[in-house]
Amino acid sequence: MKNWIRYILLEHTIWVILAAVFISFVLFVPNFLNWRIISNILTHSVFIGVLAIGMSFALVCGHMDMSITANMAFTAMVGAVLAGTGGSALGIQLNPFLSLIIMLIVGCIVGFLNGLIITKFKLNAFVATFGTMIVVGGFTTFFTKGQAVTILPDFLTAVGVLKIGRLPLLVWITLGLYIIAIILVGKTKLGRYMYAVGGNPDAAYKFGIDPNRITLFAFMVSGFLAAVAGWLLIARMQTATPAMAGDMLFEVVASCVIGGVSLSGGRGTILGVLGGVILLSMFRTALNILDVSVYIVEVIRGILILIAIIIDSLKIRFQSAAANIVQ
Repeated sequence: MKNWIRYILLEHTIWVILAAVFISFVLFVPNFLNWRIISNILTHSVFIGVLAIGMSFALVCGHMDMSITANMAFTAMVGAVLAGTGGSALGIQLNPFLSLIIMLIVGCIVGFLNGLIITKFKLNAFVATFGTMIVVGGFTTFFTKGQAVTILPDFLTAVGVLKIGRLPLLVWITLGLYIIAIILVGKTKLGRYMYAVGGNPDAAYKFGIDPNRITLFAFMVSGFLAAVAGWLLIARMQTATPAMAGDMLFEVVASCVIGGVSLSGGRGTILGVLGGVILLSMFRTALNILDVSVYIVEVIRGILILIAIIIDSLKIRFQSAAANIVQ
């Protein structure tokens, strides 16, 4: 019974923490249950949430995509420049709608190149994608000359202002992406292959799974979702700037780790990632309402990540101990 309770707490920690934090904020943060505040929390979760899905694909496979936010900014600027100028920025005539397709394709290409570099040259994913982050960031500045794009066609920005019911369309799109990802990772053969590659790539290869192909797929998904996040972000902002990524990378990684995705690969769920995204967004909103210093906010976020890493370590120890008992 004791081991069962420990297992439940370790495997579903994010939801225990989320429930406790939510109750605390309801009790101590003024008007926290106001619908406008709840809507703000969910809207803020959109961009980090979409990026976190892509990051979790890479992490489950045992890698990390440090370039995901730079890719988001780059693809967003590509789409904004092409859509805003009708292609004249490149000396061509382009249907504005095609700019969105090109934007998504560019995101996939960056992800593919990441996966190719990692699999073919056997480079550490952290180092390789960190290099890609710098290169893509440089391309973004070069491509835009550091200028923002403020004139965008309605079709590109409409999702940022439309609502379905009382929630922004952005939230519903993100929820749809999470449902697809949960099914893909948790219910399909491809998802099982990802966990196998992240847990032990050599063993996965012996069982007929190609780790390189799975890794390429994971990074292409990460690149595609970076482009989707870029589209949703410029739709929300109604403008595009080269520096729009800000410090999102920290929150993306934090959401995944807090949500239970292991940095060592092979463990974690997309549903847990969603919990991590909502938790961080809830913290940011509540602390802003309480007018807490931004420096204290950073300390709290750091503590949350440390707790998540400790919990991940405890999971590994508990699972190893359980396996030894079975043997």
